[in-house]
Amino acid sequence: MMRRLLTIALFFSMLVGITGCSDDDSTNNDQYTFGELEVAANGRSMGYSTDGIPVAYYKVRGNSSDEWQFSQIEGFDSVYQDNTEYNIKVKIINHQGLMDVPDMVYVFQNIISAKTLTTEH
Repeated sequence: MMRRLLTIALFFSMLVGITGCSDDDSTNNDQYTFGELEVAANGRSMGYSTDGIPVAYYKVRGNSSDEWQFSQIEGFDSVYQDNTEYNIKVKIINHQGLMDVPDMVYVFQNIISAKTLTTEH
């Protein structure tokens, strides 16, 4: 009888432990937001990550900012074309306070608008 009670108690404690470890999206929503970035035409510059891996940096600014900065945009390499200005939607992941990680990471979501510039000679 004692062994059966111990087995039932152990089963319920394992059940509570497993359900307590579920991945709940409601706790992760406050770690990122969505926003828009303007990407300058011909604003891609190649560089290296802290691990020595080649990465692309893009000249960007937020829609409410007049200041340009260079930032990585995960997933944007596959759609970027020279001579094109972009307005894109990005997921902004905040990593403030973590060492060796940028404060903000941009993840490409979709193109809102694109304008190809023509060069005149």
